[in-house]
Amino acid sequence: MVTLLVPIVALIGALSGSFVLLDYVNVITEGAWTGIDLFMGLLISRAMRSLDPPTRAEIIKRRSMMLFFMLALASATTTGVYIAIHTYLLSSLNRLFLIVVQ
Repeated sequence: MVTLLVPIVALIGALSGSFVLLDYVNVITEGAWTGIDLFMGLLISRAMRSLDPPTRAEIIKRRSMMLFFMLALASATTTGVYIAIHTYLLSSLNRLFLIVVQ
C-alpha cells in the first residue's frame, strides 16, 4: 500500500506549485532511494550468498513489490529534479539573461 502512495504524493508535490513541498518530496524520495539501494546492495546481497538457490528464488519472488517501489522512488526523484530545474532555475536564468541583455 505504501508503494502506491509514493508516486501519488510526488505528483501532488510536483503539481502544487510550491517549491518547498517539491523540494521536501524530492529530498525524501532521494534519501529513501539511496538508503534502500545501499541496504539491499550491501547487506541483503551478502546474506543471499549464503542461502541455497531454492531459498534465494523464494525470497526474490516475495520481493516483487520492492521492484515497483524502487522504480516509483527513482521516477519521483528524477521527475522532481526535472520540474525544479525547469520551473525555478531556468526561469531565473531567463530573467537574468533578459536583464543582462537589456
